[in-house]
Amino acid sequence: LGLISEKALFRVALVSLIIASILGLILAFRSGPGILLFGLFGAFSSYFYTAPPLRLAARKGLGELLIGLNFGPLVTAGTVYALTGSVTLSDFLIGIPIGLLTTAILWINQFPDEISDRETGKINLVVLLGKKRARWGYLLLLALAFGIILYWLVAGALPLSVLLILASIPLAVYAGRIAVREYDQRSLIRANAATIQLHLAFGLLLVVGLLLSVVFGGFSVT
Repeated sequence: LGLISEKALFRVALVSLIIASILGLILAFRSGPGILLFGLFGAFSSYFYTAPPLRLAARKGLGELLIGLNFGPLVTAGTVYALTGSVTLSDFLIGIPIGLLTTAILWINQFPDEISDRETGKINLVVLLGKKRARWGYLLLLALAFGIILYWLVAGALPLSVLLILASIPLAVYAGRIAVREYDQRSLIRANAATIQLHLAFGLLLVVGLLLSVVFGGFSVT
């Protein structure tokens, strides 16, 4: 859209990187050097996501995997480590559904760019599968996010209060219907927006559900 020049965007990115690095060092002193591992993996992912020679975003699913990890399990585990100085498997696992929905945001936003991505050699999963088949992959991501939480609930690993996430199902249905019916139309942008809203609603409801379990009872995902 031309709202910002490349030079201005670079400056914003550079300032953001400097601020993040400073905050990371502060956290390392307060929480322990382990937090640097999270930061280093994040830095590696952010740089080589598009930069050569790895250019992971163009490598048949590696970009989607990195997004899911960095904005899901690594966020939850990293946050716990920063607050407590330690981390368990549970801290990674609880972030998986959030990571899936973050990947869904990336996935649905790749549809409008499918032709240009293919021409420039950016072989993400939407390009690899084609729009018609990739829409089902999008639905699978949404279904897995809800399904994993419900599975852990049935297995006794999560409290009943996490059922609050079900209140976000209408958003998932709305976004999914648009993705299936309008995957090759400009109106797909409505699904893009709805996926972002779903990610926010699902995450907030999950957090509220877990907080309620802490107030009124124990909680574990192991």
